[in-house]
Amino acid sequence: NKQFNHNVLLCYDAKSIFISEPFRCLLFKMSFILVISVITEMYNFKKNHSKLDVLINNAGLMFPPPSKTKDGYEMQFGVNFLAHFALTALLFDVLKAA
Repeated sequence: NKQFNHNVLLCYDAKSIFISEPFRCLLFKMSFILVISVITEMYNFKKNHSKLDVLINNAGLMFPPPSKTKDGYEMQFGVNFLAHFALTALLFDVLKAA
């Protein structure tokens, strides 16, 4: 049987996360409205983790008011697609290693 050491949560708002015992979690707080935030947190993650068993991209915006990300993209496209693409691409190597 495979043993799980801990769960990793990548989130924008840590106050909205409820974690019940006995789970141990590592929290990486990032802003999906700025791709460099995703890159920075994935660099920090990969400094201490060589494998990731599962990735679930589950954050997104629905009908935001007209606005742009800090990178200049339309908000919903930038958050729901570009940031998740960057996140997944940066984690390919640790996902394949699992």
